[in-house]
Amino acid sequence: MRGYYSIENTFADPDYSVARFAAIQFKQNTNNDTLSTQISDYAISCYPNPFNPTTNINFSIKEAGFVNIKVFDLIGQQVAELVNEEKQAGSYSVKFDASNLPSGIYIYKIDTGNFTQSRKMILMK
Repeated sequence: MRGYYSIENTFADPDYSVARFAAIQFKQNTNNDTLSTQISDYAISCYPNPFNPTTNINFSIKEAGFVNIKVFDLIGQQVAELVNEEKQAGSYSVKFDASNLPSGIYIYKIDTGNFTQSRKMILMK
């Protein structure tokens, strides 16, 4: 597995996959001599980003539950709701077609009840 990092929270690597992605947080233990890792089983990304006019939003959830994914413009108006249903634990992909939207920056947000995260994506026509 190849690690990939982006300052802007965009993932433009064609080999990038949520199924192979694990967020790693480093914490110092109580002895202050070694580092331990904690792996998060929640993730969301889109590829390609920037895109025109479609992109795939990939997400992983670690436990079954209600999943909601929405897309917003920069003034906070909802422009799409992509997922609004119960999902089993696992990795998923949903296509976002922005052919009816103007070029610009959009925010996609996942909410599972236990996990909420927002990321930006760029539509370039």
